[in-house]
Amino acid sequence: MAMKQVGKRSVAVRDRQIFKRDRSPRILCATDLLPRSDRAVSRADAIARGLGAQLLLLHVVDAAESALDTRRRRARARSILNAHARKLARSGNGAQVSVRTGRPHQIV
Repeated sequence: MAMKQVGKRSVAVRDRQIFKRDRSPRILCATDLLPRSDRAVSRADAIARGLGAQLLLLHVVDAAESALDTRRRRARARSILNAHARKLARSGNGAQVSVRTGRPHQIV
């Protein structure tokens, strides 16, 4: 993929297709889903609102010994993050939710 300057925007060119880079500000809030992290989610929401930024809530599930256990933990994490996103949407600011599998320090 090559980058090319078009006017004041950078665009990515891949296989003759042009993708515009979204330069809107984003705030990433990685959470361990413990109750004490609710405060971090609230703070990230306040920062996103202040900047007019998009908020992304992220949780990383460590790969478990069994695939079934990993799927269960991913489903639980998604449910909790979706609840946070619904709460934020009611207060006027939405959030995107992402649950990934891997080592948290590498994914974040």
